[in-house]
Amino acid sequence: TTARVASSHAARGRRSAASSARTPRASPSAAASSSDDARTSADFEALFAWLAQSHGVDCSKVSVARDDVAGWGLRARKDLGVNECALSVPRAAWVTVDKAKADGEIGAAFSDAQYNLASWTTLALYVLKERERGDKAKFAVYAKTLPRTLDAPLFWSAEELAMIAGTQLLDNAAGYDAYIRQVYDDLSKDFFVK
Repeated sequence: TTARVASSHAARGRRSAASSARTPRASPSAAASSSDDARTSADFEALFAWLAQSHGVDCSKVSVARDDVAGWGLRARKDLGVNECALSVPRAAWVTVDKAKADGEIGAAFSDAQYNLASWTTLALYVLKERERGDKAKFAVYAKTLPRTLDAPLFWSAEELAMIAGTQLLDNAAGYDAYIRQVYDDLSKDFFVK
């Protein structure tokens, strides 16, 4: 499997919990800048070292770079030929639903039929747990390279959302917002206390 690379962006704002279900809940906040991103090149170098040492991944064709606009991302070290693989990460290094369900501490909850968790929810919760575990986590070096915040309409301030008023994108963001809040409300009743 060939890794596809997308750069991350700094978040623009956090949202509050007060608003209607169909409207993305946002409160005006100062826009976060890329300077809010605490990740360093050392974090990505540690990830490359882990991939190479633990999984035999050849990371020699790519390097990590930070752009003031796009944030962190991979760049090819040289021009790549047509169909030339830049980076291939074996399944053993992937964070998967099966690995989440096999986790000795929280895996049983992910498999519990009463929660009926979507795959993306299981993965998100597992990555959050790995981040909480810190350096002892199986995927610690990977977790350190993930952004703390995201730049997506789901996380935009009210002012930013106003700029896309009347578009399908705003409707989509409102729908995702309502869905995610409902999933969180359902899980907070008893999943998070296990």
